[in-house]
Amino acid sequence: MIRNNTPRTSTPPIPSAPTLNSRFDDSSSAALSWEFLMKQARQLEIEIQSKLDSFSKMGANSSRHTNSATLSGFQTNGDDPSVSLLGSEAAELEIDELLKKLTIVLNSMGEYLDRPSVTAATPSSTRMLQRYRDILYDYTKEFKKTKANIKNARNHADLISQVRDEMRQAQATREDLDKQRTLLQGVNRRMGGVIARFPTLNNLISKINTRSKRDTIILAGVIAVCIFILLIYWWRT
Repeated sequence: MIRNNTPRTSTPPIPSAPTLNSRFDDSSSAALSWEFLMKQARQLEIEIQSKLDSFSKMGANSSRHTNSATLSGFQTNGDDPSVSLLGSEAAELEIDELLKKLTIVLNSMGEYLDRPSVTAATPSSTRMLQRYRDILYDYTKEFKKTKANIKNARNHADLISQVRDEMRQAQATREDLDKQRTLLQGVNRRMGGVIARFPTLNNLISKINTRSKRDTIILAGVIAVCIFILLIYWWRT
């Protein structure tokens, strides 16, 4: 059996992708890191722009819903404008996190360009970094503006909801008062009917009393006549 004495060569390890906090000394590693950071910045730019577009639409829809609710006179059967604001909080957190990530990437890009060992610090790289800083500034400004609009719309929606609750309670109280008024009116009608019958009862009682007095007088007269006749008869006998 022939043995192969050729020494085995181990497979060289695959270099891992650079991270934001990696440090490189040679120009190739610096170039690779710069390309990696540029890629991260472009991806974050696209993602933030997409999120901001959706977030701006949420703000516009929220303002339109709250204004429609105000112009409709706070009708109790309308749609609740606060429902359209439920998804804005999650989008706000996502955009805020993406802006923080982009800030970290741009800070790392600035650190790379400031190191004397990096040969990729060309005017184009500096202009590219400034461009992304401007983009970050514009995105942050737009995000704060839209967030403020949504906050105002949310406060407006809360106010509308409170007014609607008060109107519902007032309407329920009014219905209860109407029921009580109807009940009192019925009682008053029945009491009026009873009171209207009192004169008739009084007249009837008066007639009965008068007749009773007359009968008593007649009976007394008859008894007196009978006694008088008995006395005359007794005297004669």
